[in-house]
Amino acid sequence: MNGTLVLLVLPLLVLDLILKGISIADWWKRDEYQGLGRTGWLVCILLITLFGSLSYLVYGRKEYVTD
Repeated sequence: MNGTLVLLVLPLLVLDLILKGISIADWWKRDEYQGLGRTGWLVCILLITLFGSLSYLVYGRKEYVTD
C-alpha cells in the first residue's frame, strides 16, 4: 500500500471509529428511536461505514420534548 494512500485513508478511519463510539454510547442509553428499532439502528451503526453512524446521529435519535 502506498504511503500517500495510508495518509488519506487514516483520518477517515479514525473519524469512523470516533463516530461509531459516540453513536453506540448514545444508542446504549436511549429507549426510543425514530425509524428503525433498537436492533436495526445497531446494525446500521456497525455495518454501514461512516454513514450509518451519521444517519443515526442525525435522524435515529428520538428527541425528548419537554412541555
